Amino acid sequence: MALPGGYYIKNADGTTSGPFYDTQHPMPVPYMQSPSPAAYVLPQTAMPAPAMPAMPAMACAGSQGSYFPKSVQEAWDNHFDAFGKQDLEKILLDYDQSSIAKIYNNADSSKKEFTGLAGIREMFTELFHDLHDLKTLEAPVVEVDEPGRTVFLIWACPGCGFTTATDTFVFGPDFKIKRQNVVITKALKALKEKAKTKKSGMCA
Repeated sequence: MALPGGYYIKNADGTTSGPFYDTQHPMPVPYMQSPSPAAYVLPQTAMPAPAMPAMPAMACAGSQGSYFPKSVQEAWDNHFDAFGKQDLEKILLDYDQSSIAKIYNNADSSKKEFTGLAGIREMFTELFHDLHDLKTLEAPVVEVDEPGRTVFLIWACPGCGFTTATDTFVFGPDFKIKRQNVVITKALKALKEKAKTKKSGMCA
């Protein structure tokens, strides 16, 4: 029969040994199971992928570059200067992919619509081709409405067949031309016939 005050030790196989007394062992030694080798495997830290070097921005025709107008007047100055010089790339800086331009011709009741940068490019390519001589170009009315973000323009170039022309420009918050409505009277056919008649010596 075990004496009082004894203690027991749990063995690795689940059995117990004892009782033990202070005279045999001053303190009980608890059983601790050795951890498996897997417990000592350090967690694998995922290494971050090397950052790819930033590619330099490629400049393209008609791209903004350093052109950031801060007012309608500033944007209009660029547009009007580019129009007078027939600088296609410079004039495209005032448009973006949301731009829409409409042209109505009183002479033949035709109407054309141009959208986005490709459409605006097409419009000015055609217009600059028709405006082959700017000696008779005039703009009697140019009204810049800064609070309303609009410009009202009246111009003519009779030497190229444009007897009258009226433009209304609507600018967005970024001072890009979002809408351009144009009404012209362009009678190139009549002008060509007149030149042909004059050349042949016939009376018009």
